[in-house]
Amino acid sequence: MTMRARLTACVVLMTAAGLTASAHKFSDPVGVYCLIDHVTLEPNDAEPQMAQIWGAFAVSDGKPGNSYLTPAAGYFYFTCAKGRETVCANEWMDLKSLSGKMQLSGFGSRYGAVGRLRLSTEKAASPDVYPIAMGVFRSGNAFTDPTMLESLKKVLRSGKGLQESE
Repeated sequence: MTMRARLTACVVLMTAAGLTASAHKFSDPVGVYCLIDHVTLEPNDAEPQMAQIWGAFAVSDGKPGNSYLTPAAGYFYFTCAKGRETVCANEWMDLKSLSGKMQLSGFGSRYGAVGRLRLSTEKAASPDVYPIAMGVFRSGNAFTDPTMLESLKKVLRSGKGLQESE
């Protein structure tokens, strides 16, 4: 094969690889996308041991790709794994800083347990362990589905929570 033929083949392969990469939709690593209404830290903000995170949420279906369960309003109730209290407190404060700002954010991992989204009428009891993953995500993340923010805004405005049967 001549040098020119090799160069042409190389350019063709690189172009094909570039087109394939740009057409590929990367899998989304976020476990829960949310719009935070408010965060309550227990017993207080200075030394939180538990967190109630209220708002509208889209929870990952746990499968590869970018699919999420139907967005719903409610809250997550978390405690922290022993020895990870500082990480939890930092992430809870990050989430609290987003309260009421209508800024798309997220936490947890698509492939790990993210806790249970609770009905707003449910009494806070038996907190789940907070899912430490890659920190708190904020909108602008390259993985964000552009329709996610609008879906969550609708849910938050309507107050549409989980159905009792879910």
